Amino acid sequence: MVGLPGKRHWFRRAPTETFSEGNVCPIDRVMRSTELRFPRAWDSVLTAAQVGAGWALTRIFDAYGGPIDGYLRSQGAEDHELMSNEVFLRAFRRMSSFSGSEEQFRSWLFTIAHNLLVDERRRTANRPEEVQLDELAQARADKARAAETVAFEELGSDKVQAVLSTLAPQQRDVLMLRILADMTCEDVAKTLGKSVGAVKQLQRRGLESLRRELTLEPVAQHHDTSQLGAVEMTA
Repeated sequence: MVGLPGKRHWFRRAPTETFSEGNVCPIDRVMRSTELRFPRAWDSVLTAAQVGAGWALTRIFDAYGGPIDGYLRSQGAEDHELMSNEVFLRAFRRMSSFSGSEEQFRSWLFTIAHNLLVDERRRTANRPEEVQLDELAQARADKARAAETVAFEELGSDKVQAVLSTLAPQQRDVLMLRILADMTCEDVAKTLGKSVGAVKQLQRRGLESLRRELTLEPVAQHHDTSQLGAVEMTA
């Protein structure tokens, strides 16, 4: 059975960058996490990982541990590090049956992460109300603030964090999977159990909200096309 190599928490936080006007566009920085990690060596890494080669499993985790953990943190997972480990444990246990490109593998990882989040939310919803209402309200407020603080922390942009926290949950889910995981509308629809049309509508509304709040015009001078536009064009 595949296990994590010698550590309870395998996650290593990516360095935080500070965004300033004229520097890298916030959405551009999100898209950095979706670039292929093994553009020329994916087949060899996958083949080695499928037979349990430790070096290959470690390289995969090092490549995608940060994005997966960032997604779980931004969605308010109760123990994002533990859940991140569980994502990779499940993936590695089923690695021998996986067949596909690196893009497909990345989408598969984020689908596993999303399903774990859904399971946690269901458990939380069904949890007996054993605390006083004021304590429960405070706990929820603390959790909401924590989710806002860690959301897209690697962006270094408080404004982006604040805007994302105001989006409707379904809009946020769609944009996180479309931008952070670089999943197609079809893959997002399968992951969320929605129609492609519904995903595109949620994406459009979410992007409209982001455009209203984020001031990207000065940054656009340094880029031929903003990533917001790129996402919309591929819808």
